[in-house]
Amino acid sequence: MKSLTLFLVFVSVSLLGQQPVNEQNLKLNEQYLQMKFKSQTYGEYKVIKETILDAFWKTTMDSVKKVKSLLNEAGEANTLLQAQLTNARMEIKQKDQSIEELTHAGTHINVLGLDLHKGVFVSFALVTILGLLIVLGLISGRLKMIYHAMKDKMETFNMLSEEFETYKRKALEKQMKLSRELQDERNRLLELRRA
Repeated sequence: MKSLTLFLVFVSVSLLGQQPVNEQNLKLNEQYLQMKFKSQTYGEYKVIKETILDAFWKTTMDSVKKVKSLLNEAGEANTLLQAQLTNARMEIKQKDQSIEELTHAGTHINVLGLDLHKGVFVSFALVTILGLLIVLGLISGRLKMIYHAMKDKMETFNMLSEEFETYKRKALEKQMKLSRELQDERNRLLELRRA
């Protein structure tokens, strides 16, 4: 069994020796396994060449630098995303406020500095118009009554005026008749005196 293991190790080392492997292209885990496999065993210890260990350390440090760089990029991207998220929240808040203002403007009306709900304003306007119509009806009825009273008074005045004119004319005619009769009597008396 031990000889089989040694044979397999020998075959794999020879195969690895024939294929040029770029150790920098391997992943860190693969380099570790390759380093462990290529190293010589001394009892329970592994003997690793310094060049291989240095190459592994360089790859490890490059990986750490790459991870740090990726973390920095992720942090910058996170900061940028946080700023974008804050801007988006502000835009949403402004849009919500605009929608609320539009909704308020759609349901309310500003009259003489008072902010009234449109339903209240419409009810108030209808009650006011109805009240004005009632007052107008009352005024119209009162004006009709006054008109009829004035018409009756005018008719009475016209009738009295006509009666007065008739009386005046009759009195004038009577006076003229009496005046003629008086003049006739004077003339006759004058003639009688002359005669």
